[in-house]
Amino acid sequence: MHIIPFSGELDLSRTLLGGQSFRWRADGNGFRGTASRHTARVERRGQFLYVDGDGDAGFWRLYFALDEDYPAMQARLRADPTLAACVDFAPGIRVLRQEFFEALICFIISACNNIPRITGIVERLCALCGDRLEDGYAFPTPERLASMQASGLEPIRAGFRAKYLPAAAEMVVSGAVTEERLRALPYDEAKRLLCTLPGVGGKVADCVLLFSLGFRGAIPRDVHILRAMERLFPEGLPACAEGNEGIAQQYIFEYARCAGTQLACPWPVRTPEGDSPVTLAPAGSLGCYRFVVIFAREGEKWLYARKKGQTGWETAGGHIEPGETPVEAARRELREETGAEEFELRPAFDYRVRKPEECSDGMVFRADVRRRGPLPSGFEMEEVVRLDTIPGEMTYPDILPVLYAAIKDAEDGGAVK
Repeated sequence: MHIIPFSGELDLSRTLLGGQSFRWRADGNGFRGTASRHTARVERRGQFLYVDGDGDAGFWRLYFALDEDYPAMQARLRADPTLAACVDFAPGIRVLRQEFFEALICFIISACNNIPRITGIVERLCALCGDRLEDGYAFPTPERLASMQASGLEPIRAGFRAKYLPAAAEMVVSGAVTEERLRALPYDEAKRLLCTLPGVGGKVADCVLLFSLGFRGAIPRDVHILRAMERLFPEGLPACAEGNEGIAQQYIFEYARCAGTQLACPWPVRTPEGDSPVTLAPAGSLGCYRFVVIFAREGEKWLYARKKGQTGWETAGGHIEPGETPVEAARRELREETGAEEFELRPAFDYRVRKPEECSDGMVFRADVRRRGPLPSGFEMEEVVRLDTIPGEMTYPDILPVLYAAIKDAEDGGAVK
């Protein structure tokens, strides 16, 4: 077991499952996966990363970029207010340092694909061509993959991408494209060289340069990040991002995807069945918010709080204070009303409560609470309970069941749209 200290934030879920790597899966409060030929279970506990597996502490420190001064880099990015909002929305994202050949092949597979399917293809590729490890399979070596025929890769179900994999591996084995050569080149030349490989275009090349070779200025561009940049930074990234453009892009993309910028939410608001006063919409589509609601889990239980002098139970949540973003308000309310000290928070969907005198819009969040202390003094909550479902006696009986049903639907694979 390695216990590795670090400074700043580390969001393992967004870092490992957000499209940088495709070899990790959730495992309780942590994640289990393989990097290079090392398998491990990793879990964050406070300002320490616990690694149970092979590979020395130095390997994992470099893999997770824990040797980097992310707080100082983020402080520079925060010189621009719009970029500051993006950083503050998901400050725990780090750019992994992955093995070159593994990253190359995985991102060739990623073309016109989605994360769950990429993950499945990579798993099948490793089982077909990789060495057996104590827990799973190693990634295939360039030599092994270069020896394969495209027809021999049919079991991995990669479609049109299969033919590119042996051809790209053969060029790596021949020395036409090597990690050492790429690292020695300026960014533009390294990208051009990568693009000589079969199956590698501009976005795949930038993914390899950023997530493996340390080119922090590489920005993998697709329609989603282009749309986000057009809305948030129409004149281009600010000067404070110079040298860290690729890392800044990670924060921008996550903010645009989740935090209320109306960038990718073309669906109309829908009304739940029945006479509910609540309407639901994808996260970010309403745009102007007065309230936040947080459905928080601690282990397998939901957290509900009761105000002093009242009998009804409610989720954490409340008004967004002047100057706060919905994310900042959700973090504050979760701490004040449940005592949560360490948690992961993500937007789920928007809601609107129609009343005769006003229209009240809010954003609903999901939180996974890893550590909780006593309720802070000086606030309105008196007690917190852990329940399997919604409580029988609720403070907001017309609203909470609708939001809870939508949260459960999303967890079961549905979507608010």
